[in-house]
Amino acid sequence: MTVAILARGQNTALPVAASYTVEVSHSTGPEVDLVAFLLDETGRAPGDEAMVFYNQPGGAGARWVPPQTVAGVTRHRLEVTPGGWSGTTVRVRIGLTVADGTFAAVPGLRASVHGPSGELYALDLGTPDVQDALIVGDVYRHRDAIKVRCVGDGFTDGLRGLVTDAGLTVDDEPAAPVGFAPPPAPAASVGFAPPPPAAAAVGFAPPPAPPPAAAAPVGFAPPPAPSPAAPVGLTKAKQISLAKPASGASSVDLRKYAVAVSLVKSGLDGRTFRVVLAIDCSGSTKKLFRTGVMQRSLERMVVIADLLDDNGEMEVWFFGDYPVRSAPVRVAGAHDYLDRQAADKKRAEGGNFEPRVMKEILDWTAAEPSPHPTLVLFWSDGGVHAEKQITELLVRSSDRPVYWMFLGLGVADYGVLARLDNVRGGLVDNAGFIPIDDIDQFSDDDLYGQIFSFVSRWHTAAAAARILPA
Repeated sequence: MTVAILARGQNTALPVAASYTVEVSHSTGPEVDLVAFLLDETGRAPGDEAMVFYNQPGGAGARWVPPQTVAGVTRHRLEVTPGGWSGTTVRVRIGLTVADGTFAAVPGLRASVHGPSGELYALDLGTPDVQDALIVGDVYRHRDAIKVRCVGDGFTDGLRGLVTDAGLTVDDEPAAPVGFAPPPAPAASVGFAPPPPAAAAVGFAPPPAPPPAAAAPVGFAPPPAPSPAAPVGLTKAKQISLAKPASGASSVDLRKYAVAVSLVKSGLDGRTFRVVLAIDCSGSTKKLFRTGVMQRSLERMVVIADLLDDNGEMEVWFFGDYPVRSAPVRVAGAHDYLDRQAADKKRAEGGNFEPRVMKEILDWTAAEPSPHPTLVLFWSDGGVHAEKQITELLVRSSDRPVYWMFLGLGVADYGVLARLDNVRGGLVDNAGFIPIDDIDQFSDDDLYGQIFSFVSRWHTAAAAARILPA
């Protein structure tokens, strides 16, 4: 089917639909970001909550979707739902920015508008050259219709130009990361014994009396009231570097760059976690250790901690039938970590009973509380049999700031692991699973992109459930 092309300045009515998607695609080149603004009748954004981008992916009636790259083509998407617009919003403006250059260096740039049945219109962006920020177009309400207008014009001062054009001010100073207060006392240990009659859930102390309706859950300070006059912070909060490594850069620098890009694209830059690695030492993993697969896998994981962890190091547990907590690891000492910790690994060797190490990690988070949530990277080669206990642990700990990222390694029958990202009954879905299989065939972009996609969804849900601050 031939799709009509809207020239710059041209507008047309869109067919009636609950939502639309604006998509921008391009081939490999400089880093491009999509941003949107929810505008009122005067063409201004009423506040920084009306800006939708990588640091603030959700707005009233608009949602920024992390970009995806397939076969060398990157696609950026914004989902627009006019029925979700606030009372003052009449228009959503979609913009683009490019890092380290101008749009002259972005090949194959294309924009389009899609409805439920597919592509509706292409938007002609012309041939931008000196601009490093573009207005793609507007989706707006006109009388009883929803219309789209192609703009294709831009600025030479980057995101600042788009922000100020929408009537917002710019704050170039990095904001302090938003934290939350740790619980006043360690939580009860997670166990497996069945509860006595009328008692709380297995192994958990009954929750304290609920706070007043307007208060946050016990142990978490409510987020500060938003200030309508606060300027938009454009600094990507942890000040991670998105400068592409020079030719011949080390594998560590290349991985740090891949992690940084994935954090930004998933909206997790500026967030801080405690990062934990749980390493399967059951008998079936011996070949993975002997051939260096586990060591190479650890080196891929420790870079996550370098950028995301509160102190730049990763806590490590080995587990078989029983868990053994080992020394933490940093990037600088990762290259021979498994050799140096061979004694701890040997103590953990045997069968595999995941619930024990999960319980010990949960007990640790309670005994050593932190203002940051915990991300557990959980390596396993399958052979998991304790499905009931694992599921119970996930459900009963779903109100804690802990996310379980299960990673399948070794081309195995993962069994229950493949079902752990679909556990029901908890306050939020607090686990995900990725079948890595052969770590050497998994690119950094895919590995980190998939991990942070899972974590980002949990972070959003946990904030909505007030497990975390918004």
